[in-house]
Amino acid sequence: MLLIKVKMNRFKNLKKGWDGYNAEPISDVVINRSEKLKRILSDKFQIFPTGRNSIQFELTDGDYYIEFEVFEDKTVIFEIDSSTKSGRRWECL
Repeated sequence: MLLIKVKMNRFKNLKKGWDGYNAEPISDVVINRSEKLKRILSDKFQIFPTGRNSIQFELTDGDYYIEFEVFEDKTVIFEIDSSTKSGRRWECL
């Protein structure tokens, strides 16, 4: 959990163009929403800022992949089970 906390603090300091293109800094709303989500997720999740003003949490466990992408107004959840070649995507507020 400490590593995720360190990464989240770094995301707060990203400047315009942090991705080598024109990405905006990650907004405080996205940071705050992501901090709430990280409290319930396993430490096994990788965490990344995106160029879409969102923060993505992802986990691969064998054939199973899941990601949560946190935006200002929603969270998009995407999962794939490669053993059954199936996947789902949904949004929640």
